[in-house]
Amino acid sequence: MPSAAMTTYGGTQPLRRARMRPPPPVLIEPERPGDDGIDIKGLIEILRRRWRAVLLPALILTGLALAYTAMTPKLYTASTLVLLDPRDQKLLQTEVLPTGAGSDASLVESQVRVVTSDAVLGRVVESLALANVPEFGGASDNAVARAAAALDTLSRRVAVSRADRTYILDIRATARDPALARDIANAVTAAYQADQTESARAATRKANEALAARLDELRTQLRDADEKVQAYRAQQGLVGKDGSAVTEQQLAELNQRLVQARAALATARARYEEVKRAGADSTGQALASPVIAALRTQLATARQKEAELTATYGDRHPLVVQIRDQIRSIESQIAQEIGRIADSAKNDLAIAERDVAGLQAELDRLTGRDVADASALIQLRELQREADAVREVYESVLARVKETAEQERLETTAARVLAPAATPSAASFPPRAFIVGVALAFGLGLGAALALMRERFDDRIRTAAQLRRDGLEVLAVLPPFDATGKGRPNGFDYAIRLMRAELRDPVERQRERSALIVGTRSGDGAASVALNLALTAASSGERVLIVDADPATRALTEMIAPTAAIGLYDVLSGRVPLMEALVGDKRSGLRALPMPERKSASPARPARGSYERLIAQARARFDYVILVGAPLAEEPDSRAIAEAADQVALVLRAGRATRGDLATALRALRVRGEKTCGLVLTMAPSGAAA
Repeated sequence: MPSAAMTTYGGTQPLRRARMRPPPPVLIEPERPGDDGIDIKGLIEILRRRWRAVLLPALILTGLALAYTAMTPKLYTASTLVLLDPRDQKLLQTEVLPTGAGSDASLVESQVRVVTSDAVLGRVVESLALANVPEFGGASDNAVARAAAALDTLSRRVAVSRADRTYILDIRATARDPALARDIANAVTAAYQADQTESARAATRKANEALAARLDELRTQLRDADEKVQAYRAQQGLVGKDGSAVTEQQLAELNQRLVQARAALATARARYEEVKRAGADSTGQALASPVIAALRTQLATARQKEAELTATYGDRHPLVVQIRDQIRSIESQIAQEIGRIADSAKNDLAIAERDVAGLQAELDRLTGRDVADASALIQLRELQREADAVREVYESVLARVKETAEQERLETTAARVLAPAATPSAASFPPRAFIVGVALAFGLGLGAALALMRERFDDRIRTAAQLRRDGLEVLAVLPPFDATGKGRPNGFDYAIRLMRAELRDPVERQRERSALIVGTRSGDGAASVALNLALTAASSGERVLIVDADPATRALTEMIAPTAAIGLYDVLSGRVPLMEALVGDKRSGLRALPMPERKSASPARPARGSYERLIAQARARFDYVILVGAPLAEEPDSRAIAEAADQVALVLRAGRATRGDLATALRALRVRGEKTCGLVLTMAPSGAAA
């Protein structure tokens, strides 16, 4: 936007666009704000604006955490993994205690407590001489006290946990020396295994002693039972094998022999009957006899030869006679052999009959004696059963004693080392990264809470949204003079043009030709806003008059005509005509009525009517009249101007103006009637217009 050149009346001093310079800090008492309705975007903006309050606690706590981790003695943790095998690994058929850990989860949890028991840790204290290590035993001169202190410290430095739902125990040991931490972890594992082995051996030894005592009692009982059996057997004459009577044994053997004799008799009678019925030569024995078979072969050969000789020489030839004698001899031999078979069958039958008769007579004799021994044998068997029962128990206990005695020497543990402890390379305590991270996170959280708390109790106005939530109209949000907007070279120029369009372009506001621009305090930028609004309106072709009505700061006059001798009060008093008191360039259409430096201490303040007449005169010659009022917190004259002007714009400095300032300014104005009234927020940060 081109600058409108302005000069004093009759002079050539150029006038440029005014920058809004930040005022010196003003200490005021803030009022408690209402609900700001902070959303995520607003929360981020608050944290960005108050980043120092957020970072300061974080830096302090992080520094303290670093100091703590640097000053705290380092501790190293070594870990070893032990598998409790749940399988029952029997070395013998029967054992006093199972060698596996069992499948019950409670048994595994019990082993966790066993590892940290005094019995196991006491072995570690003794094996590593921890009572002489100052870290564990302390500096006491009493050896017993050092050992107790070492055991107590070790119980806190050793931790055992079950890895998830497995049978693996994670044994961790902590010490200041990494090598000592490794040795403690391995020593705890070895002590646990030794304790388990000795516990199993002690249980086996105790069981063996109980079994041995019981074995002595059973040996005495077995001796007494055997003596009773032998005494009764001798008394009753029952000296048979296996405790049975002799008669009973003989009867059994005789019955068996009688059965065999009767079978032989039946066989002999069958042979004899066969010989009598069919002849001896048709019996199976004759047919199976090799002698008879050979003789019959010779007989067949001789008869064949006889037939051949007879056919050749006739019946009376000597060869025929000779062969016939040979045939008769063979037939005689066959008949003799068959006769012997018949005689043998007859003799065998007679022998079998005599054997059966003899055995039957002996059986009848022994049967009478066996009846007498039956009652005595019943009592003997009862005594024998008692003795056998005692013997069975005795032999079982004897075998168990032998097994338990052997098991005591072969006892093993189900705990197996999966991963021995290694020397740790990094300290486990203090966890520097964790502590510093927690301190940083807590510090940032504390800082954010402090920033939000300060924001809660800070009633300064920063964004247009705060004003709109209170039902106030915001005419413009002006960034710093050199700020650039999105897609625009200068955000300040763009905001000024929007403000001019808001005040001048709407049809209902075109009749409003005078505006009061007034701030709450000095430095709010009311003069700069008015001057830039006037320049923008003049560049649009309007004839614009800007009036410095601020006797307190004379900010506009200092920018456009600091050496002016006549001005507003001269025109209001009638000493100087309006057009003679103006400064500016006729070609640009912009004129200015300055506020010369007052000579007197306290001149009379113009009334409302004076400003109404001034505005009426100006409207006759200009299209738009802009008046710059004095800060409402310092001069009360702006109310009279507000009553006379058509439009009122209250200028607030973002980040400095408070709700109390706004309330004071609104009470001081108390504008009535149909006027365009709104707020202008200056020096607004990015995003304040939302």
